[in-house]
Amino acid sequence: MTKIYTIASGCLLTLLTFPITSSAQWVHTYGTETDKQVIHTAEIKDGVTLTFPDATADGSETLSITPSEGDVYTLAIENINRIATGGNIPTIRLTMDDPVIADKTTWHPGTFMMDGQGGYDDVAVVDVNVRGRGNSTFWYPKKPMRIKFESKLSIAGLKKAKNYILLANFVDETLMKNAFAFRIGQLIGLPFTHHMIPVNVEVNGESWGQYNLTEKRGINGASVDIDETTGILIELAQTESVDETYSFETGIEGLSAMVSDPDFDELYGDAESAEAGSGIQPTERLKAWESDFRRITDLLFSNDYPTNDIDDLIDTESLVKWVMIHAVTLNKEPSIPKSCFMYKRNMDNGEKYYFGPMWDFDNSMGYHALITESLAYNSPWFYGLSTPGTIFFARLLQSPSFKTKYLEEWHKFLTDIYPQMLDYFDEYAQLIAPSAWQNAQIWTQTRIDQSSVDNIQPTENLEKKVDEMKQWWIKRIEWMDSDPSKGLCGHSIMTFD
Repeated sequence: MTKIYTIASGCLLTLLTFPITSSAQWVHTYGTETDKQVIHTAEIKDGVTLTFPDATADGSETLSITPSEGDVYTLAIENINRIATGGNIPTIRLTMDDPVIADKTTWHPGTFMMDGQGGYDDVAVVDVNVRGRGNSTFWYPKKPMRIKFESKLSIAGLKKAKNYILLANFVDETLMKNAFAFRIGQLIGLPFTHHMIPVNVEVNGESWGQYNLTEKRGINGASVDIDETTGILIELAQTESVDETYSFETGIEGLSAMVSDPDFDELYGDAESAEAGSGIQPTERLKAWESDFRRITDLLFSNDYPTNDIDDLIDTESLVKWVMIHAVTLNKEPSIPKSCFMYKRNMDNGEKYYFGPMWDFDNSMGYHALITESLAYNSPWFYGLSTPGTIFFARLLQSPSFKTKYLEEWHKFLTDIYPQMLDYFDEYAQLIAPSAWQNAQIWTQTRIDQSSVDNIQPTENLEKKVDEMKQWWIKRIEWMDSDPSKGLCGHSIMTFD
């Protein structure tokens, strides 16, 4: 259990000698000059004693932190605002000459270092470039960032890479929706599922709050590990929302596929030349991929469908797992679609399209930034056929092989993964609780209200919000198990009966 102690009128409000559980082995103290900053963190093994004699009794004005091992640390009480016990996470420290991230194109040179806080290896000071990233999330005041190093290095146990992402989780009152969903992805075995490492971020000595460190999505050894010279990573999107240089129409009205990776201009030269030496122009390669993908939509809307012939074009196992992750968390963005990625290793050799990697679960678990009221636990993943995404998935999920495989995976999920994820709520909340409180001192209700997001609160109410999310999720899984379509869609579209 995480405990917060407040200094008031020269004395602590709670008794300061207490045991620390095995999952809460850190004590954090926060300064009065700015309670956004941690001024001391101590690791505890078996217990901790905090001693603050009453100033009226002996004139003492210090707080002593005595860990089970190591030296006593003494702090002047006038410099302390709060004390918290709980988990601990790494701290990333960035320095930049210009820390104002006003757009998604300007690189800000600086330095990077990380204090692993005993949980991960420290990273010594190294040169880095930083820029803004994200779609709608970039326009919130807490900026998501991309960090780029001159050469590959490993951070927090992740695979060596030049590029990493810092997700801000600004609209997430629990700071764990992405981490929760991606943990399901790892347990369920969806290929190329990223990791979510909670970190504190400081820029030029100022705390910017808690972020998730994760791999940069794309064709690379740390994300979608395929050959960029033969493969492709696409993102399905509404045609009106296309924002990549290269995209093609899928054969479904309003549904396009954007080329997320590779960079066609880099591989084949720019759109007017073929300087890469392959003799292939980007537009030629794009047309080839369009013809290849349209085999899927042609089959989906043929008179012979539903048929298992779709298994020759799409990997059913990845589809099932990808859909299940979105359904159990009620992430409706694929219905639009948004953040809907597919990859293929090779256009030839009988290769299939795979779903993944999964991405962006800010709007999930009963919450959506554009909807004032929470989404009910018994809401289907999609309902009706009003958007390009729902039209696509409504046909795709009709496949007999999908239904068979989905039921198999559903029973595995209930038996093996669901119990683990119930524990994960409490374990992750325990880990990030002191950091979440610190995050709330920066991103206050006033700053949230100024961002035009109407239905979120600061992250200082973490325990309450995580418990609400957990109870919502329990109800959702119970409802999905009883629903004829397993919570996927309206019963007029598809059932498992």
